[in-house]
Amino acid sequence: MEQNLRLMARYNLWANTQFYDRMNNLDRALWDEEVKSSFSTLRRTVGHIYDAEKVWLNRLGGTDLMHFPSTSLKLFEMDLLLEVSQACVDYVEGINEQEMNSACTYQTSGIETTSRPVWHILTHIFNHSTYHRGQLVTMLRELGITDIPATDVIYYLRDQTGRE
Repeated sequence: MEQNLRLMARYNLWANTQFYDRMNNLDRALWDEEVKSSFSTLRRTVGHIYDAEKVWLNRLGGTDLMHFPSTSLKLFEMDLLLEVSQACVDYVEGINEQEMNSACTYQTSGIETTSRPVWHILTHIFNHSTYHRGQLVTMLRELGITDIPATDVIYYLRDQTGRE
């Protein structure tokens, strides 16, 4: 489990970096173009990925955030996502299997107190980000962008080993 979660943390950072690199080459007006999706713009979707990673990482550190961090910013920028994704890597690489199996008690956004094993939360973070990156792909296509990064795990593994 330890090895898998470390792989997923590094993969998550890599995949978010692929989108960071692609989106920074877009006309910034496209970041705020309305597209039908869970979140109506590229910026809001990336902001949501950031918010989730930040909120869950804070919960793992013993701090409950009662608001989404991106909502307090005048304008969300993607470099914040890479910072929190790197913090996720640092967190996962800094704990052992016993800590991954330990319980994390936190307050939900509905103000309910609950507990989950740390590894459940980490799995959720990485799966959640992957889900919304998939939405980014569709949104980019809707905006007429065809040069979209391939971010499946196998592409990350190939990138790391240099093999097909």
